[in-house]
Amino acid sequence: MKPDLGGRIALLRKKRNMTQEQLAKALGVSTPAVSKWETNHSCPDISILCPMARALGTSVDTLLLFEEEPDRDEVEKKAKEIVEAGREEGCEKGEALLNAWLHQYPSSASVQYNAAGILVLFGMMFPEKKHEKKEAWLRQRRELLEKIRSGKDETYRGRALHDLAHLELQTGNLTEAERMLEETSQENVDMTMLRVQLYLAKGQREEALKSLQRRLFTVLAQAHNYLILMTGEKITPEPEKALEIGKVCCAFEELFGVSFGMGIGIFMELYSRLGKKDEALDALRDYADVVIREAPQPNPLLFFPGVSVQEGKMATTEEMRRMLLEGLRREKAFDGLRGDERYQEAVRKLEESL
Repeated sequence: MKPDLGGRIALLRKKRNMTQEQLAKALGVSTPAVSKWETNHSCPDISILCPMARALGTSVDTLLLFEEEPDRDEVEKKAKEIVEAGREEGCEKGEALLNAWLHQYPSSASVQYNAAGILVLFGMMFPEKKHEKKEAWLRQRRELLEKIRSGKDETYRGRALHDLAHLELQTGNLTEAERMLEETSQENVDMTMLRVQLYLAKGQREEALKSLQRRLFTVLAQAHNYLILMTGEKITPEPEKALEIGKVCCAFEELFGVSFGMGIGIFMELYSRLGKKDEALDALRDYADVVIREAPQPNPLLFFPGVSVQEGKMATTEEMRRMLLEGLRREKAFDGLRGDERYQEAVRKLEESL
C-alpha cells in the first residue's frame, strides 16, 4: 500500500538524507510543523507545496499522487518478471501484471516505455492469438508512446517518437512518419535508419544514400576522435601502446578519408614521450604539410554524393594554424626541437600560410 501524504513527505525526506530540522529551514517553517505533517496531525498549506516538492527533489503531481518513480534496476526487474509470467502462466497473467504495473505508476515514462516494449514481445510470444487481440496490443502500445511523446520526460520522448515513426512507416503512413521525424530533429536520437526507410518508401533512392553517407561520416569522425583521445598520456600512459593506437588511427584515416590526414600530428607527442627526437621532428614536418594543404575529398566510394568538401578549402582554419604556430613557439615540449632544421621549416610553412 502506498504511503499517505505524511508518510510520503517522510519517505522523500529520508531518501535525501534530510532531517526534519533541515526541511523546516528550507521551507521557512518550524520543525514541529514538519513533524505534524509527517504524522498526519496537520497538512501543509497549499502555498508551500511547490517549494516542498523542490526541496524533496520531486514534483507536486508526484507528491500528491503519492507516486514514486521506480529506479532503473526496479524497472528492468519488473519487466522481466512480467515477461516470464506471461511465458510460464499464459497471456492473461502477463497482461494482468502489465496493467497493474501501469496502474501503479501512471505517470512514469520509464514504466510506460518498457510496457510498450513488453507488448511487442507479447505479439511474438503468442502468435496464435486472434487478430483482435494483437490489434488491441498495438493500440495500447501506441497510446503509451503518445503519452510519453506529450509528456515532459526528455529521456524517453525521443525514443517514443522514434518508435511512433516506425509504426507509421510500417502502416504506410509516410506523411505522418515524416512529420514525426521532423519533430525528432532536436532529440538526442539517431533516426537515420527510419529516414532511409522513408526515402526508399517514397522512391528517393539517392536521398536515402545521402542520409546514410552523412551519418556514416559523422560516426567515423567521432570514432577517429576517440582513437586520438586514447593515445593521450592520461588515458594510455604506456607510450609504446599509445604509438600502436596512433598507427591504427592513421590507418583508419587512410581507409575512410576522414580528418584530412591530420592524425599524423599525434606522433609528435608520442615520439617525444619515447625520446625519439628524429621521429618527432619528421612527424612535425609532415604535420605542417598536412595543415597547410587543400582539404582532400573523403573516400568517394563511401561518401559521394552525400559528403563533399568545398573546392579550394584548406584542411585547417587560419585560427587553428595560428594556435599551432604559437604552440610551437611557446610550449616547453618543443624546447629540444627548436634548433633543428625540420622544426624551423615547419614554423616557416605555418607563417607563410598565415
